[in-house]
Amino acid sequence: MPDLPRHLKQLEQELLALNEEAMLLEVLDGFIAGLLVCPELIMPSEWLRWVWDSEG
Repeated sequence: MPDLPRHLKQLEQELLALNEEAMLLEVLDGFIAGLLVCPELIMPSEWLRWVWDSEG
């Protein structure tokens, strides 16, 4: 993403450094947007593993 604020550039670098299966910044943005509009609360302990791909 061009012209990102510094904190988003850092997040993008951290995600890329995790592993090949971790979400890219653009995917994470859409994923979190979906979580926000979900009618039921989904706890971070349930959705963060999908971000880091600890499910395998």
